[in-house]
Amino acid sequence: MGKSDSDAFNVILPFDLQKADLLLRTLSHPIRYYMTELMLERERTAVDFQEIIGITEGAALQHLRVLKQAGVAKTRRRAQTFYYFSRSVEAATLLACVTEITMQYSSATKSR
Repeated sequence: MGKSDSDAFNVILPFDLQKADLLLRTLSHPIRYYMTELMLERERTAVDFQEIIGITEGAALQHLRVLKQAGVAKTRRRAQTFYYFSRSVEAATLLACVTEITMQYSSATKSR
């Protein structure tokens, strides 16, 4: 008798699949991906994201909330201003991998 599909959920993985899923889903959105790149460079305000990306403050705050819930973004408050930054090694590694894959794919398609 073969293994059932439910046995697949009992496989022990060397990493937290739920955390990986959350990170991938969070950073799969182009705006959140770009915001993360910007936060890895230096801390930014919601107004910075508005100006750089060209989105409303409400949209910026909504994306930042998702990034915070996923553990990608952190905040620092100074007076009335919130500064958003990321020191997520996982996010930085994922972005670096995506960049590398994209560059390799781009090179491969140009040489065809």
